[in-house]
Amino acid sequence: MSDRYQSLTNTGFGKALSSRVGLPVPPILERHEPGRPVVSAPVLLAGARGGRLREPASEVLR
Repeated sequence: MSDRYQSLTNTGFGKALSSRVGLPVPPILERHEPGRPVVSAPVLLAGARGGRLREPASEVLR
């Protein structure tokens, strides 16, 4: 799904216009694609003693 404001502000003209009027320029975010890792950097995963979610979360992040 595209965002028209983001598309506009990520063009040369849109960047110049938005900076002149003080509007924020939203960053382009990476989207998850099937088959690629969920995260691209090391993750610190912790959980409560006796918790049930640490192991399933660890499996998802592998």
